[in-house]
Amino acid sequence: MEFPRDGDGCRWDSTPHAPVTRVRFQCVGHVKVHQHRAVVGNVKTVSVKREGGKWFVVLTAERAQPERLAPTGSVVGIDLGIANFLADSGGSFVARPRYGRKAAEKLEAAQRALSRYPRRKAHDRTANHQRAVEKVAELHGKIRRQSLGHAHKTALSLFREHDFIAYEDLKIRNIGKAPAAHHRTAPRPRPGVRCAAHPAPCRRHRPGYADGGRRGRMGRMTSETGYLLDNRQREAGRRFDALAELFDPWTLDHLDHLGPAAGWRCWEVGAGGPSVPTALAERAGPTGQVLVTDIDTSWLTELSGPAAAPIEVRRHDVARDEPPGGGFDLVHARLVLVHLPDRAEALRRMAEAVRPGGWLVVEDADPALQPLACPDERGPAEELANRIRRGFRALLAERGVDLAFGRTLPALLRGAGLHDVRAEGCFPLTSPACRELEAATVRQLRGRLVAGELATEEEIERHLDHLRGEAMDVTTAPLITCWGRRPH
Repeated sequence: MEFPRDGDGCRWDSTPHAPVTRVRFQCVGHVKVHQHRAVVGNVKTVSVKREGGKWFVVLTAERAQPERLAPTGSVVGIDLGIANFLADSGGSFVARPRYGRKAAEKLEAAQRALSRYPRRKAHDRTANHQRAVEKVAELHGKIRRQSLGHAHKTALSLFREHDFIAYEDLKIRNIGKAPAAHHRTAPRPRPGVRCAAHPAPCRRHRPGYADGGRRGRMGRMTSETGYLLDNRQREAGRRFDALAELFDPWTLDHLDHLGPAAGWRCWEVGAGGPSVPTALAERAGPTGQVLVTDIDTSWLTELSGPAAAPIEVRRHDVARDEPPGGGFDLVHARLVLVHLPDRAEALRRMAEAVRPGGWLVVEDADPALQPLACPDERGPAEELANRIRRGFRALLAERGVDLAFGRTLPALLRGAGLHDVRAEGCFPLTSPACRELEAATVRQLRGRLVAGELATEEEIERHLDHLRGEAMDVTTAPLITCWGRRPH
């Protein structure tokens, strides 16, 4: 087709007499174009697209006689991969440029700044909020354009050097994903089902392991909600065991200073294991009550122990559902709010449930307060651990996790109308549980770290080998424990 000289439509190079190139759009006029190379052939179509805050013009041109490349007589087969961009049949490799890794720190900082603002439509955002959105979009767009540019240049080089190219059509992104359980080949046993070979419920058939892992606490990141750490993976149980070993003594020590006393009514929000609810029930006694809630309560059927007070388990979403009625003497949540999109609303609902004179205790991580896996970076092993931890933080920031949320808890509790607000931090510098938590987390996110070019398979395997020994001191993010009282 030929573009009309006037009226409807558009026209490429609409001002040929001018020293700069322009494109004419209907109802817009002549728009200057930053043309990066000459257009060869007759322009047939003109498309316009927007990426972030930038506009791009895409042309389709037709040539009467395309230029034929000189024959090389070369035949090659290529295999696309994850560790390397591709390998050919001659034994050569094309390395990944890893643009995502190079921009990880900038992207993490931009996403952390964006996460401080509530979700709003564009017309409801403040100027600072809009700038934060545009910054994240700009960084993502740059990484995407760099990756596409590298792929196009590699393809062009292959076309120029070989007459015949054979390849297998694969979806590389799916290589790094764990397979989903099939309901026909791996049926989910009922909670409490016992294996024939074991007198007690085995690890595989314990509630919460039936679908690959427990739910709650630090792993409240399911695929349904778009969270990062899927509790259905087998590593989730190991992560929760390590978290309980690290933080249960700290948590119970602080709860004992506030209560709970006999007859107290307690609400455990997003319970991640039976230890804390059972301990609360033991302290509340037969005249008290412990309400345990989570968005998925299937694993809570294993909740048992010497508790004399009744324990009620209820399915409940603290971010969406109204708080349970009746008022509570103690409301406790650990490693819950940091992963929720609307943290402020969830905290408000929890504060509303506290009766006059009662306590709200919130414990959450603050990865930005101490972002390193190995604060003592004394060698290559520690440097690799810190680099992989930066990749993990970048993945969390992409999912909307506020990496500096823990330090904001005192202000949030005071804003919710609570008095006598105090806060302390728990920072285990190193222990076997720290190494186990790090190893389980890296194994669980292995595919995403590689697919996002944040680490290679070889680097992850080397890091896991270091964690199997005792020479490397690995820490975890500080846990901020904050509490406040509802005034009488």
